[in-house]
Amino acid sequence: MDNALYDIPDSWKWVTLGDIGIVVSGGTPSTREPEFWNGDIPWITPADLSGYDEIYISEGARKITQIGLDYSSAYLLPENSVVFSSRAPIGYVAITKNKMATNQGFKNLILPSSLINCKYTYYYLKTIKKLAEQKASGTTFLELSAAKFKQIPIPLAPIEEQLRIVEKIDELVSYTNISIVNINQALENANLYLKKSIYQLFRGNLLQNGHRLKILPDGWKWKTLKDVGEIYNGGTPKTSVSEYWNGSIPWITPSDLSNYKEKYISKGQKNITELAIEKSSVKILPKETVLFSTRAPIGYVVIAKNELTTNQGFKSIVPNEKIDSSFLYYFLKSITEYANKIASGTTFLELSTEKFKEIPIPIPPIEEQVKIVVEIEQVLNNTDNLINELVIFPKNWII
Repeated sequence: MDNALYDIPDSWKWVTLGDIGIVVSGGTPSTREPEFWNGDIPWITPADLSGYDEIYISEGARKITQIGLDYSSAYLLPENSVVFSSRAPIGYVAITKNKMATNQGFKNLILPSSLINCKYTYYYLKTIKKLAEQKASGTTFLELSAAKFKQIPIPLAPIEEQLRIVEKIDELVSYTNISIVNINQALENANLYLKKSIYQLFRGNLLQNGHRLKILPDGWKWKTLKDVGEIYNGGTPKTSVSEYWNGSIPWITPSDLSNYKEKYISKGQKNITELAIEKSSVKILPKETVLFSTRAPIGYVVIAKNELTTNQGFKSIVPNEKIDSSFLYYFLKSITEYANKIASGTTFLELSTEKFKEIPIPIPPIEEQVKIVVEIEQVLNNTDNLINELVIFPKNWII
């Protein structure tokens, strides 16, 4: 066969999908005809397979009626047919657990069970997403035609060998799934260890041989956030004034911290001008200012790597000489749950300046703050190393 992808055993042969079964496309009954819908015939779209981890599928989000089937290009597939999404996106695969129909986003294979095993075909099709995309065409989105789908090569083993291969893959998938559960549990334990360790460090527990203390250690004092530095609100220059934007001064919003993993930040998606600062409530914050988002959402924390500004979604603390900015950063990272509890609002929760200022914080001497930061970052480093050692397989991983 000219399009053989790799060498196979002598008892095998390269064929095409069109050789091994009947290829049928799906269809969608008119949505303007209510009698075509809410029947008893399962009908699936590629969206039903988004995030779907099972091999077999019995139904999707919607069902059609017999008349909807009769008056559309939808086709009633028998059980053990293999469905393959051919657009938006290409490459979702499942086996029908019962009779069902699909929309036109699928190319479907009805297989002769005596010649080819449906799970053997399923597992193979899980590996050919890139090949299918290469054969697809389209401008708005790629789509794999029925003719191109039929031409996709598949190595056909004798039926007994197919069954042995399926059995082995099933065994490996089962082992992999168990491994994923164990790995994810280990990750959860690592993150819990991290949170617990930081929580204990702030109360002096790990500094006192691990014993939980009901009172603060000697030299520590309870203060509030208003005692540890100057607190500033941010602001937003008028977006309708072009002279306020695209300057040289970084301007940070909570959205800049979505999925942001670093401790320090130097810039966001937008910059503002000096004129914007003169004409709005925005203030330039110095290096080492600690930013805490107080709405949409509450709890993002970062340290300014350089002079910058923020919008009104932050309360920012410029620490005084008795507070280490990293110590304050890690403390604020530990109080997200508490901050959300004391916030208020109907459309979204927001932590007011008054409540933010009154949040209590245990303050050790500056030398001990530095020591705590070192220990926290050692815990973080150990946790990161543990997580990096855990290989995470995607849920639909297959050999």
